[in-house]
Amino acid sequence: MKSLTKYLLSVLAGWSVAMSAHAQSAVPIFSFDASGTNGAYPEANLTLGRDGNFYGTTESGGPSTNGTIFKVTINGNLTTLVSFNGTNGATPLAALTQGPDGNFYGTTEYGGNTIGRPSLDAGLGAGTLFRVMTNGTLTTLVNFAATNGANPHAGLILGSDGNFYGTTANGGPNNDGTLFRVTTGGTLTTLTNFSGTNGANPYGGFTLGSDGNFYGTTESGGRAGYGSVFEWATNGTLTTLVNFNGTNNGVAPQVGLTLGPDGNLYGTTSSSYLFAYTVFRDSPSTYLQVMAPFSESRPVGLLRTWWILTTTLPELLPTQN
Repeated sequence: MKSLTKYLLSVLAGWSVAMSAHAQSAVPIFSFDASGTNGAYPEANLTLGRDGNFYGTTESGGPSTNGTIFKVTINGNLTTLVSFNGTNGATPLAALTQGPDGNFYGTTEYGGNTIGRPSLDAGLGAGTLFRVMTNGTLTTLVNFAATNGANPHAGLILGSDGNFYGTTANGGPNNDGTLFRVTTGGTLTTLTNFSGTNGANPYGGFTLGSDGNFYGTTESGGRAGYGSVFEWATNGTLTTLVNFNGTNNGVAPQVGLTLGPDGNLYGTTSSSYLFAYTVFRDSPSTYLQVMAPFSESRPVGLLRTWWILTTTLPELLPTQN
């Protein structure tokens, strides 16, 4: 059973407290009540607002049990800003992103004005993109309708052009998911429709690379059908960098990538490998390096093997494998 209590590491409360690796502790600052009236099952990370408060979402709970948006202080004072009711969205799974205007932007997996249509997730709706002000005023920016994407799982990333970028896990002409750009005013542009061969079902969001391009993963599709890592360039070109093969390089990545201080991108697959790959700017090849297999079939956050990252070419596995 999922815990209704989320913890904030005490190092956050102290902001600059130096703690040894063996002395870190977790301090509960707020517990959602068992009835779920103020929210239940917060799945995503908290977002630190410029006002010094944290903002987040709960997957369910609230009066309509469709999830909430909340603000919480470092002292644990929680304010429910939005209770989703289905028509304005349902099931927010991802963290919020603060825009240059000070408002927060996010996604809901279900709900919107397509709710009730049996063809869309048994009437649950295809999901929304929204803006919420710090006073709780919610504006639905986009109602997904399957043709333009459906069921965003990940949050939004703010691009250098002031627009937001994201993914939908489903929808598009092939129902394999999409990549999109949305303005703060709600103008949606579909950037890519996945078709299976170029990847399918991007559950994770975008990561902005040091080169200005966007990177992400698909849970399925690709050459072998086990998922892929892709690059989307601002000129509209989608490039598949890695095809997971289900054997020696992992299966079905379900989250996005993290940019490391070395310029490499790191991530996990839901099978048994933790991976990193490098795009060599002076080479036409892209390489995947399996760094450490997990000892269980699905990683649950506990690394059983430590690793040392090496970038010498002979230790890297070409993506053609």
